[in-house]
Amino acid sequence: MDIILQLPNKKAPGKDGIKNIALKALPLNAITNITKIFNSCLQQNYFPQEWKHALITVIPKAGKGARFTENYRPISLISSLGKIFEKILLQHINRHCEENNIIPEFQQLFRFHTKPPYSTNCSE
Repeated sequence: MDIILQLPNKKAPGKDGIKNIALKALPLNAITNITKIFNSCLQQNYFPQEWKHALITVIPKAGKGARFTENYRPISLISSLGKIFEKILLQHINRHCEENNIIPEFQQLFRFHTKPPYSTNCSE
């Protein structure tokens, strides 16, 4: 539920057309059903193909006129459900890495919820 609440309201939806604000407005029983789908996907090591596809469109660059093609930039619109599932996967991967000491202590930048006290230069 926290992941859904953290989604930005004004992002454009992916190919499925499901807006973040609509996901946030779902009743608890619908969220429970979506959670069951995510858990089933995790148990079966399955990531739905539809969640991997992006709709690519162009938007005008800030402060540029819409007259010339070079004044546009491409963006990829991805399914909100896919984004949520990716965040769930990231949590599982990070927990697994922490519990099994997979990432060495000296690689602080790659550890979840840690910040290095200072930067070091390893080149000599």
